[in-house]
Amino acid sequence: MNAITKPDLILGTAEEIKTIIEPATPVASTLFARFVAYMDAWTTASYDAWIKAGRPQNDL
Repeated sequence: MNAITKPDLILGTAEEIKTIIEPATPVASTLFARFVAYMDAWTTASYDAWIKAGRPQNDL
């Protein structure tokens, strides 16, 4: 027997497994919403600074 197989592990029915996997709170969506709000504020601030500077060209 290798280390991966565990015969004493009882998983239960498919319905029980689905209820275990579902998260209690939607953490990912709130984290994503905060990230989107941050990127929106950063883009707006960068654009406003670019306008204030007279729209200089990036000559690289």
